[in-house]
Amino acid sequence: MDFEIYDDRMWMPIHTKPRCEKKFERFCEKFNITSYLPLRKNVRTKRKSTLIYTYVPMFPGYAFACLNDEEKSLIVTSNTIVNFVSLTRDQESSLVEDLVGIRILEEMQENGEVLVAPEIIPGSEVVIKSGPLRGLTGLVENRKGVHRIVVNVEMICQSVCMELDSSDVEVVY
Repeated sequence: MDFEIYDDRMWMPIHTKPRCEKKFERFCEKFNITSYLPLRKNVRTKRKSTLIYTYVPMFPGYAFACLNDEEKSLIVTSNTIVNFVSLTRDQESSLVEDLVGIRILEEMQENGEVLVAPEIIPGSEVVIKSGPLRGLTGLVENRKGVHRIVVNVEMICQSVCMELDSSDVEVVY
């Protein structure tokens, strides 16, 4: 996949209807519209022994396309999109760099599992999604780098500090 930047068209995220990402991609292929739907391998176990591999959208609800005004009008007729995420030319350059990196990760997933989690930055309020502390909220502190986070959970005017994996928490918006 080539992520070139053109003068007459622009790369942009497309917010799709729920579970319509692959349908959007097929529509783009049918009309020869440049698009990209990053996929990640999903592994499930069936009856304790059989592994089932499927490919699901890496970013549920989003795909990416390089469009001109005519193609934008055509895509609206696909009945698969919610809206276009508008970008400036500078933001497009940054998106293209991100898409190149995502494509590399997508290709590398044959060597290991790719996990997708929301960006969690220090100071973010999070809710713990699993384990014995499920449902508690806390603040993120950056002590262990990008793979692990530390969450302060306030209980009875006290703070408890513990290390959690980013997949165990959800950012509160």
